[in-house]
Amino acid sequence: MIDFMSFKFLLFILIITLPVMIISCDDSNQNVNTCYIETSSNPCFDPNTGGETTIITNQSVEEVVSDLENMEGFIMTLEVTIILQELAFLGPQPPDCPFEQSALVIKTTNDWDRFRNSCFFSFFDLPDVNFENNMVFISTQEFGEFSTRVEAVLEFDDNISVVIEDDVTNIPPPMPAFPISIVSVARIDLPVDFFRVENDVTP
Repeated sequence: MIDFMSFKFLLFILIITLPVMIISCDDSNQNVNTCYIETSSNPCFDPNTGGETTIITNQSVEEVVSDLENMEGFIMTLEVTIILQELAFLGPQPPDCPFEQSALVIKTTNDWDRFRNSCFFSFFDLPDVNFENNMVFISTQEFGEFSTRVEAVLEFDDNISVVIEDDVTNIPPPMPAFPISIVSVARIDLPVDFFRVENDVTP
């Protein structure tokens, strides 16, 4: 039988862990926008339901785009506006930041504010976006990789395809960095498929 002190201790543990259990997100499924930064007060983005990410190692970006354009249901290539394209941090990495490869879809002002105010993104002057007419795609690469770029966005009957080029190499760069690419396009409420094309830049 549990004594009173043990009961109080168990109750205390439950009280401090319950909020974490409630707000935490399942980040095991890369088909949705999950918790990008756990230290944010409300980090979970709206789901990209039905979308998925494919890694391509044996084709160029041009070949992937050409293949997609020849697929059934292709409508057109969307005009892309670059919001940010750079190596976010050169040198030592800031603490408590997620430096993994990720691809995100943002369709609401709330999600956009949470993203640009979280972790080191608050150091960039990211503009306001009119999400009634636009949506944002974000590609990040692991710390120490060379670069990542959103190269093309294609509209289909039942989905959007985003083609990303990631420069990769087995040789560490002279100064480690965290590549980021952020673009906006006209808003279309369809699932988004990401195609990450690995471009080997090893000398």
